[in-house]
Amino acid sequence: MEIVVGLIVGVVLYLGVVVLIGAVMLRVSIALANRFLGETPGEMIVEGTAIPGHSPIDPNNPFSAPQVQEVAVAGGIPVPSFGRACVITTAQAIAGFVVSFALGLTIGFLMSLGSTDGAAAGIVAQLVSFLVVVPLYGLVLSTMLPTTFRRGLLVLLSQMLIGIAIGLVILVLVLAVGFGTGI
Repeated sequence: MEIVVGLIVGVVLYLGVVVLIGAVMLRVSIALANRFLGETPGEMIVEGTAIPGHSPIDPNNPFSAPQVQEVAVAGGIPVPSFGRACVITTAQAIAGFVVSFALGLTIGFLMSLGSTDGAAAGIVAQLVSFLVVVPLYGLVLSTMLPTTFRRGLLVLLSQMLIGIAIGLVILVLVLAVGFGTGI
């Protein structure tokens, strides 16, 4: 029982840290994507807020319910609040986990039917998972920000570039400490 409680606490703490760091990275990557686009961040209009020059009533049917949704107005990709960025990061993580897990199981099962080794199955599973998860992440970003699918992919590319830069900085620090201590 203690092991289960420890695992649950560990997963909750891990996800909390990952979501917080991911939210900061998302906001920075949106700023970077807007820099690539050469635009200033758009304003995010949220449910029920009046948009100047726009009517929430369908002009073809005045008896319809008001059509209120999140829209990006004038400019680049809207930068979400920190809380909204946490929600987007969590949605990306859950969608990626579900799809990657299902693909991994399917590809692993199909590879086990053949006579291939486990390393080849793992590489194929990672490659297929990457090719499926990238458009999925772009879709999640484009629907939750809101922006276009291409701009969602640009934000994802910015996230990847930031992740690579952070990884290189960590690598340089580890190598510097390793060479400095003579390890």
